[in-house]
Amino acid sequence: MKFLLKLSVAKKIFLIPIIGAASFVVFIVINSYISTQNAKQLKVAKNIDFPALQLSSTALASMEEIRDLLAAAVTTGDTEALAQAQASAEATLQSLREIENIDPELSGEVSAVLNEFNAYFSLALPITESMLNNTTDFSTLNEQLEEMNASYTTVTEHLLRFKQARAEAFDTAFSDYNEAQQFLLMLGIVMGVLTIIILFATAWPIVSEIRGNLNRVVQSLRNIAEENGDLTIRIPSNSKDEVGELVTYFNRFMERLQNIVKDIVETTLPLSSLAQSADEFLLTRALVLNVKCFTKHMQNEQTSIEMKYAIANG
Repeated sequence: MKFLLKLSVAKKIFLIPIIGAASFVVFIVINSYISTQNAKQLKVAKNIDFPALQLSSTALASMEEIRDLLAAAVTTGDTEALAQAQASAEATLQSLREIENIDPELSGEVSAVLNEFNAYFSLALPITESMLNNTTDFSTLNEQLEEMNASYTTVTEHLLRFKQARAEAFDTAFSDYNEAQQFLLMLGIVMGVLTIIILFATAWPIVSEIRGNLNRVVQSLRNIAEENGDLTIRIPSNSKDEVGELVTYFNRFMERLQNIVKDIVETTLPLSSLAQSADEFLLTRALVLNVKCFTKHMQNEQTSIEMKYAIANG
């Protein structure tokens, strides 16, 4: 806190609200940055993750429906079920293409799912049609069914992983948002406490220094006014502010006043000695005059007595 000694009183006073304002600005900047990041993440969750999650769920449901319709067509010989399966396949492809259009970053993974789905449906549809038309080659049927089921498992598992990833991203966005809000709350509390501590840590030496210097000046003036008038009093101060200047000029004033009093005393002492000598001279002169007057008076008395004696004998 030594740098406070070099600041003026006005700067010291303004330093306190400046610290508070700086702390507030830092909190606003951090809050704005985190809020901006949260807004971006929530926007991604709203515009990408949630629609992709819905479309992937729709695609999975359509694929299950395709499998069930194809199985029903084979079991019942219903050609309408086959047509419905083809319509569901188109709906599945449409859902996957919409996911591609949502975000270019998802196109690579979705393209792989599309290829896997096309591979599955290109196997499932001919097998179903051949069984409905009684043109099935039973020698290769088991192999074709195994390949079809494996293809179905591959595409559904891939699409399920994609769906889970979108669901996790969606949940993570809101989880991060809640954590960010809790962090901002704790940050506000911590910065508030730290700001209060810093403000008190800054204000205390400022107040103590100003009050101490003023109290020393007041005490010195009180000693001069009420006691023996000790002009040798000097007030120590390291402050460079207005109060420090007051102490400096007070010390200079006391020094000049002491010198003036000293000069007066040094000038008065010779005058006092001279006055004392003059008093002694006047006293001596008065005594001499008194003696002369007394002598003259005695002489006059003697002359008068002699004249009276002469007249009496004459």
